[in-house]
Amino acid sequence: MLRMIKNRRTMVGLEISIVVFLLLPIVFGGCNRSKAKNKTSSKPRRVFVLGVDAMDFGITTKLLNSGRLPNFAALAREGTFLPLQTTMPPLSPVAWTNFTTGMNSGGHGVFDFLVRNPKKMNNGLVMEDGVTRTVGQAQRGSPIPFTKYIWPRESRFELRRKGVPFWDVLEANDVKATIYKMPANFPVSSSKARILSGMGTPDIEGTYGMFSYVTTDSFDWGKGIQGGRIHKAIIENGRVFIRNDGNGKKRPHLRGPQNIFLQKHSDPPIHTSVAYDIFVDSSQQAVAISIQQQDILLKKGEWSPWVRVEFEFIPQVKSAHGVVKFYLKSVSEELRLFISPVNLAPGSDGLATNDFDMELSRSCGLFYSKGMSEQTKAMSQGILTTDEYIHQSNMVLSERIKALDLLLANFNEGCLFFYISTLDLDSHIMWKHHDPKHPARSQTTPVRYSKHIIHRYEQMDKILGSVRAKLQPGDLLYVISDHGFSSFRRQVNLVRWLHQKGYLKYSSQLKARLSQFYSDIDWKQTTAYCIGFNGLCINVRGREASGIIPQYEYDKVVEQIRAELLALKDVNGIKVFSNIYRASEVYSGSEMSHAPDLILGYNSGYGPSDKSVSGTWGGYVISDRLGGFTGHHCMDYKLVPGVLFCNQTLKKKQARLEDITATILNDFGVLPPKNMTGVSLR
Repeated sequence: MLRMIKNRRTMVGLEISIVVFLLLPIVFGGCNRSKAKNKTSSKPRRVFVLGVDAMDFGITTKLLNSGRLPNFAALAREGTFLPLQTTMPPLSPVAWTNFTTGMNSGGHGVFDFLVRNPKKMNNGLVMEDGVTRTVGQAQRGSPIPFTKYIWPRESRFELRRKGVPFWDVLEANDVKATIYKMPANFPVSSSKARILSGMGTPDIEGTYGMFSYVTTDSFDWGKGIQGGRIHKAIIENGRVFIRNDGNGKKRPHLRGPQNIFLQKHSDPPIHTSVAYDIFVDSSQQAVAISIQQQDILLKKGEWSPWVRVEFEFIPQVKSAHGVVKFYLKSVSEELRLFISPVNLAPGSDGLATNDFDMELSRSCGLFYSKGMSEQTKAMSQGILTTDEYIHQSNMVLSERIKALDLLLANFNEGCLFFYISTLDLDSHIMWKHHDPKHPARSQTTPVRYSKHIIHRYEQMDKILGSVRAKLQPGDLLYVISDHGFSSFRRQVNLVRWLHQKGYLKYSSQLKARLSQFYSDIDWKQTTAYCIGFNGLCINVRGREASGIIPQYEYDKVVEQIRAELLALKDVNGIKVFSNIYRASEVYSGSEMSHAPDLILGYNSGYGPSDKSVSGTWGGYVISDRLGGFTGHHCMDYKLVPGVLFCNQTLKKKQARLEDITATILNDFGVLPPKNMTGVSLR
């Protein structure tokens, strides 16, 4: 896990070890700024870019034709509306990095959420974060006299991402830039631009987001959940205690980051924590929560405001600061208290440049800093109901709108990028209600659920309306999405398929059934393995640590596996894959050696199962998708284009994400870096 040690703006130590499937990638923002002055025009102008994650071209077109999106329709009439070609694979960290750098994956080096380390495969395949890598580990420092603490040395990390972010190119040419929650950009790197990190920002523990659930319901105690912890609660004289593994009890605690300042190391590692108290008043259906001299009163169905918490590493010396929300589900029959992941508080290292997060919190209040703030995990595992999820998602969107209003009101010159995640996360978790043919759809789905995704599109239209109302003559407005969206009806376990075909071998059949994360693989008999959501790699001799396929057989093996996968059909005769690409067919640039050998373009309705992504053998090769994300975009990029709107007519009618980058630079009269592959659409 990512260990974050900080005293406000000071980062003393970080250490990451990726636990596949629980953590999604965290992007560290560190690129060299372009110093050269390439500006060809000194005329300042305002360019606003609204990034709406997962806005689908097909759905948008239908809603435009039916009159449901009047502001988008007006923008299309005024200028341009085009399908925007996404990336292969069409994954957010890949796509938004194309936009950030103006290059494809072969140039910037981000290929998936996960990447393999081919030199660490002897004891199981080691999958690492797809956008960052560790180049220095936290080391034991010197003991602090007369204490139990040490002073560790600093770890160092760097982006896998190559190239220069477009905002640094602009700033190098005296164009001001504000970047609000650009995905795949944590921790932010030093820059003259004002930047707030987005998707990929961890919680206080360094995870993708670990919620807590305090409950007296013994039925809930037995749930095995991912992305959260269940705390077995008992009530004595109106006060809540948490049961230990034995028969003991303790006060409730919030878990914080691992304390690497302790001299004595332990396994499992010791984490910082904050104790708090819960007092129950069943007659009033309310609870009182007392935490670090703060008192919160909640009635059933209420969310608390943001509550500040401090996790001490060394008392009075080093701390981590977070913010958390409490939600009281019920209290009369059983206590059910949901606690959000502890988000990094404004002022935490890596969140922002130039105190941008502090500026936002002073004007708009505390906010969700964690990437993917919508609580999809809690909903998919039955901790939050659908209505409770929608309410929490609305809270996230309300924070975004408040920040947008503030930034637009103070937007005087330069480039402003603003990102909205709501449509993407809601489409992932609510698609089964949207798709009448989805196998997970209930026969009694409420109408409001089936219309929810369309309602989100209409909300995006209202947001666009407020933006257009604030435009001035000469302003440029772009609306872009990183990819489209589609139904996820059938899931494919490629690990199981590779095993059945003899391309992947386990040390024994028993271990195959128990294996997770590619443990117990017999690499000396394994030809191929999958990586991340859309990648497949050959076990090449000299490249992989235990590679067996010689270079002279490489092309033959690649084409054989590609042909067999393209021939794979479901029981109804539908092809599972629309297309499968070799890296050279979709990428170009200096980072090609890190690309998967094959990039899998799933057909519409199909995608990788959770077990496949985590390197787990179990389950059928093809089965119904009945839980978790029921909509997705991990398929052939040609099937899920995003959208491009502009308030001016663009000459070129075929657009890629990297082309938008080049076009924005052109708008300011700035020449793109030489390694940028995007071209201006003007």
